[in-house]
Amino acid sequence: MDTIFLSFKVEFEKIAYKLISPDELVRHCNFVDQQIVRFAGEKSLSRYRTVHMVDLNKNACLALHNDCGYKWLVGLFVNSGCRQASYYFDAGLSNYFDNHIYYTDAETGLIFFNNALISNKENLTSVKKRIATLIGRPFIELIIHEQYYYSDYINHQQDFENKVMRAVEALTLSDYTSVFLKDLIQSKTKILTSA
Repeated sequence: MDTIFLSFKVEFEKIAYKLISPDELVRHCNFVDQQIVRFAGEKSLSRYRTVHMVDLNKNACLALHNDCGYKWLVGLFVNSGCRQASYYFDAGLSNYFDNHIYYTDAETGLIFFNNALISNKENLTSVKKRIATLIGRPFIELIIHEQYYYSDYINHQQDFENKVMRAVEALTLSDYTSVFLKDLIQSKTKILTSA
């Protein structure tokens, strides 16, 4: 059974990619992908991804697709008071994900999924409330930045594990099941390729 998949997010944590050139982004992506394959093997390399800060221009997104083989990108298409992080789209796309699993950009051929919750941005009270606003969507993705779990991390959150567990519990009680995005993509292949 597959248990972990890794993909390019950022070469250096402080980089915001909004203004990056496509060539520079491809260099970053190829470097990180090579390192993933080096330490975790080819089978662990995923072709769906979330780019750091989720803020790329269209040409950079196309470079990830055409030059690096990424076909699916995950964004933060929500109106929740947090920063809109939706690549090159405007905020209007957020309501689309209330009833859809993915969005296909007909111009680029890229497929976008929505991330609904970033666990380290919530507190123990808000995480359950946030999940409640999402119940009923056909797909809910949660992001965890696992570094917040570790006590030696400068921004360690003591309640991080509890926040993640609270989110998973709320989803489980609402009949959601865990799935790797690649498995969801494969199960929807006919739909995705005809969209």
